[in-house]
Amino acid sequence: RRTLTGQAGEDGKPFLQMSLGAAKSLNRAFVFIKPHAVTAKVKDLAKITLEANGMKILQEGSLSGEVIDEKKLIDQHYYAIASKATILKPSELNVPADKFEAQFGISWQAALDSGKVFNAMDGCKELGID
Repeated sequence: RRTLTGQAGEDGKPFLQMSLGAAKSLNRAFVFIKPHAVTAKVKDLAKITLEANGMKILQEGSLSGEVIDEKKLIDQHYYAIASKATILKPSELNVPADKFEAQFGISWQAALDSGKVFNAMDGCKELGID
């Protein structure tokens, strides 16, 4: 399989465009523009670029920070990372016990048993951080 490097495929079309064109009926995605970048120019560029690569925009809108937090949209979008930081409890993580103890001078199990190990969400709650 080729990587998405922007090289031309056998038909001379950019590989990324070929891949998107072939898969467009099978996939859907949310496209987020980070808050500092939400300008008319950036929105236009995103729309033009997506459409030029064979994608159809089904809906446009905006979400408040409260809705994003309440529905855990970032957590779901970045699940592999977020699950370890916010969703899973420390006891559910696969932590290399030897490396943990070498780094912190206490065994992983002893740290868990002490009640002082938290995921990011629970740690913020424990410390009174919003």
